[in-house]
Amino acid sequence: MFWLCWVVLLVPVVAGAVWVWRQASARGLLGRSGRSGDLRHERGMATRAQAAQFFGARQLEKMIWLRPDLARPSCWDLGYRVGRCRGVDAFLPKEDSLVVEGPSRSSKSRLLMEAVLSEFTGAVVGTSVRAEMAARTVLHRQAPGPVAVFAPGGVSTTGEAGRVLERAQLRWSLTRGCEDSKVALRRARALSANAGKGTGGSAAFWESHARQVLAPLLHAAALSGEGVEGLRRWTQSPGRAKDAVAVLNASSEAERGWADALDGELSGDKRTVDNVWATVSSCVGEPLMDPEVREMVSPAPGMELDIESFIRQRGTLYVVSDDNDAASPFLAALVEDFYAVAAELANRSEGNRLCPGLLLCLDEIANIAVLPSLSKMMSAGGGSNITVIISIQARAQLANRFGRDAAQAIWAAATARMLMGGSMDGESLRDVVASIGERTVERRTGSTGLGQSSWGEVRENVATAGQVRSLAKGSALLFKSNAPAAVIDLLDIDTRLKRRGHRYPSAPSVSATSPAPAVAAEQYRPPELEPTGYGQWPARSDQETSAARQHR
Repeated sequence: MFWLCWVVLLVPVVAGAVWVWRQASARGLLGRSGRSGDLRHERGMATRAQAAQFFGARQLEKMIWLRPDLARPSCWDLGYRVGRCRGVDAFLPKEDSLVVEGPSRSSKSRLLMEAVLSEFTGAVVGTSVRAEMAARTVLHRQAPGPVAVFAPGGVSTTGEAGRVLERAQLRWSLTRGCEDSKVALRRARALSANAGKGTGGSAAFWESHARQVLAPLLHAAALSGEGVEGLRRWTQSPGRAKDAVAVLNASSEAERGWADALDGELSGDKRTVDNVWATVSSCVGEPLMDPEVREMVSPAPGMELDIESFIRQRGTLYVVSDDNDAASPFLAALVEDFYAVAAELANRSEGNRLCPGLLLCLDEIANIAVLPSLSKMMSAGGGSNITVIISIQARAQLANRFGRDAAQAIWAAATARMLMGGSMDGESLRDVVASIGERTVERRTGSTGLGQSSWGEVRENVATAGQVRSLAKGSALLFKSNAPAAVIDLLDIDTRLKRRGHRYPSAPSVSATSPAPAVAAEQYRPPELEPTGYGQWPARSDQETSAARQHR
């Protein structure tokens, strides 16, 4: 009886306290500014119900058109997980491109880029300035398909992952396929965009002329069979490039008019020709002087990477820059090739969608290379199931590498954006606060005397710049179309595996003596994926491996 009386008395007290707390919260009386301190709990930020509505797995599984090849696709088939929001696993569909902004040491690579890469169902191209991304994810990625590493500076890492990566080193032909003038033009565009001429003044003029030189040179190198060695020789001087004009004139397969166009570029005003050649030399001639770089783009005949086969077999390619700026033009050309081949495959597929898809996980892309098609990749790639995720340290960094207009186009093309805490860029913080939006709160507007106060509704920002800047490490703000801004708790690879009931994969032991370089280690490949050549794989059989099903 005693305890029953206490309960009867306590219930109205608790109810009254809750009512007072709610009223104080609505009127902004909690703390000095009425803010909770934790941004995720601010009124106006995504609630648990909204997180499930906009980012939840069940909502994603309704988007079955993203996988026309599957009768009942799961959330893993249709999208990729970015973390958790208010206790809900947060997904984005594969058709969403994402730009991640965060200062150095904010763990965006480990907690997001690498984690998404490890879980993605489909082929992957991952870029990084160091080998850590490859080392931490290669044992996850070897199960669904072949793995390869394109690293002109080499890969130096230890353990089982290091042995796999050492055996997965790849060479890619810079000139193969350039018999097709469209391919030659695409690669010339990627090469000239990384000429190191800056982004202002007359840079665009010299880049355009360099492109008009490089496309015919690539075309001639492919038609003549001289390959990279011929290209290296011709880019040494305008005089030596005259030999390429002769090749084009003599070949019945040469693109009409290209010989004359190249000859015109070589025969103009000496000052103009010298400036054009300085641009050509900076993006092709000088890089090919580095023997390591030259070797990486000069595979033996018949040993080149077959990109279409690689994508179909859900392969994973790691592109490691390792601060080798000389190789950046070739890294850009390789990534552009992957996008172009994937888009072509999608156009030939059911629903014009590549299934299961391709992820371009471009970590620290502004420190690696300029991709001239990046804004197009981000805006149009999603319609073909080509998912593009880029990470940058700041928008100013992106503008410095790509140019202001191109950087704005890339930023605008992203259908989702994520901001890590710690940013000190006042302009970015103001933009973020404005993007989060406003809310209506009650504020004391004056006093009527006798201890009475008047109240009125006012508009205020949901968040402050200080709250955005002080986001805890491991958290990020996510913006997507009409969804409310959400605080995402990021998950590293181990945490993601535990939540899915998986364990960190281990590879079989390998001998200390490495065989000749191959695109992927044979003992880590499902039996039906044995390589038939350097970088070439037979078509996957209709029967998927159990490992592939787990990653689908």
